[in-house]
Amino acid sequence: MRRALCLLGICAWVTAQDLRTPGEEVLAGIKQALREARSEEAVKLLGEVGGLYRYPASPEEAKALLQAAGDAARARDPAVAKAALRALGETRSPDAGQHIEPLLRQLKPTPQQRELALAALWAAARTPSSVLVQPLVAQARKGYDLTLAEEAFKALGGFHAAPPDLRARVADQLLTTALLVSRKSQRWRRLRAPALMALQQVIGRPLNNVRQFTEWWAVARNRADPFTTPSSPAGK
Repeated sequence: MRRALCLLGICAWVTAQDLRTPGEEVLAGIKQALREARSEEAVKLLGEVGGLYRYPASPEEAKALLQAAGDAARARDPAVAKAALRALGETRSPDAGQHIEPLLRQLKPTPQQRELALAALWAAARTPSSVLVQPLVAQARKGYDLTLAEEAFKALGGFHAAPPDLRARVADQLLTTALLVSRKSQRWRRLRAPALMALQQVIGRPLNNVRQFTEWWAVARNRADPFTTPSSPAGK
């Protein structure tokens, strides 16, 4: 009788485990690893979040995966925080922006803040979110670390995949920022290439300088779809 009850208990446990989705397994594992300060395991599990988020068992699971990565981005262990930021970027979700934004605020970061900012910029380039526009613009325009400023321009270039209204807003901000930075010769020498590349991506034209972009955008932004080149009339 005791043996039968034991076997029944084992079967019930196995059944409960089998009913978990892969996402639920990873979520439980991340929470436990963080609670027990097992950073290496947390990093490994966070590496699975992006793929699971894109193919979740349910909308609720996707939301929970994003939140778990967002919580882990605030971890004290830099390795865990960086893994979480990579996971957020791999979701490709604009909703990740709220978790990335706090790590982009420092314009004069400490060495540890700089490492996390680089990871956050990588994620920001893949998650075009409206909450990221201002911190990215500030970093590009006024950040003391020119490497971070370069990456901020690159991240703004990623907004070519944003909805048209947000993309147009970023085009405006990029042009203003590029014009301001171009007046500071030493800073512009370093940032000219990433700034122009970002403008090419967001505005969608292979132009060579800020003046050309300004002239093109002054006309294009008044069209219903500013990012589509109008067709030439027949015979011209």
